[in-house]
Amino acid sequence: MVYFSIRKAFSSAFSTFWRRPFTFMGIVLLFSVISISVNGLGSFLTGTTLILGIPLCLLGIVVSALSFFFFFRVGFNTAYERMEKDTIDPEIWSVLPLAIATFLRGLLVIVGTILFIIPGIYFFVKYRLVEFVIIDQENGPLEGLSEAGELSRGCKWKMFLLCIFTFFFTLSGLLLLGIGIFFTTAISNLIWMHVYLQLKEGELEEEDHQAIERWLEERGRERETYNDEPKSYTAEEAEEMTDMDELEPEEVVVLKSGFARDERELDDLEL
Repeated sequence: MVYFSIRKAFSSAFSTFWRRPFTFMGIVLLFSVISISVNGLGSFLTGTTLILGIPLCLLGIVVSALSFFFFFRVGFNTAYERMEKDTIDPEIWSVLPLAIATFLRGLLVIVGTILFIIPGIYFFVKYRLVEFVIIDQENGPLEGLSEAGELSRGCKWKMFLLCIFTFFFTLSGLLLLGIGIFFTTAISNLIWMHVYLQLKEGELEEEDHQAIERWLEERGRERETYNDEPKSYTAEEAEEMTDMDELEPEEVVVLKSGFARDERELDDLEL
C-alpha cells in the first residue's frame, strides 16, 4: 500500500510554480475565460434549443481537457526537470481520452450524488487523479480511470481531506482582489500533480520490490542485506552489457522504475 505526504506535495507545488509562474497563471487565466464563455453560452442555449446547447456543452468539456493538457504538460516537465528525470511530450490527441475520462468521472459523480451523495464523493475521490495518469502515461480513458482508482487505494480518506483543503484554498484567492484565484488555482492543481507523482513513484518501487522477490525466488536464493549502496543502470544499458557478453540475459531483472539489477548487484541490494 502506497501513501503520500501532503506537506511534501504542498512544498513541491510551490517549488514547481515559481519556476514558471507566469506560464502557469497565464494558462489558467486563458482557459478560464474560454471555458466560462463556452459553458455559459452552452447553458443558455440548452435552455432555448438543444441543437446548439448540447454541442457547446460538449465543447466545454473538450476546452477543460485542453486546459488540463497544456497546464500539466508544463507542470510535469517542470517537475521532471527539477528531479533530473526525462521530460514527457504527450500527443495533442491525448486530449480526446482525457475529455472522455473526465466526462465519465463526472457522470459517475452525478449518478452517485443522486444516490445519497456519499457515492458521488467516493467516485470523485477515487478517480481524482485520472487527468495526471492520462497525460503522463498516455493511457486510454478506461485504462486511465482504472489506474487512477488503483493509485487511490488505501489513501482515499487523506485524498478526501486534501480535496476539502484545496477547495477552500482555491476560493481564498478571491480575497486577493479576485485575481488571486488564478494563483491559488495553479497551486492547487500542482499540489494534486505532486500527490500523483508521489503515489506513482511509490507504486513503482513497490512493484520493483515484488519483482526482485520473485526473481530471487525463481533462483531459490535468499535476499541478503548489506550497507553498501549498489550501483544502478538503465534497462537500455543492461541490454548493451548483455550484448557485450558482460551479463547473461537471465542474470538481469528489469524494473518498472526504469532501472535494472544484475545477479551480482542483488547481493548488495538493501530491500
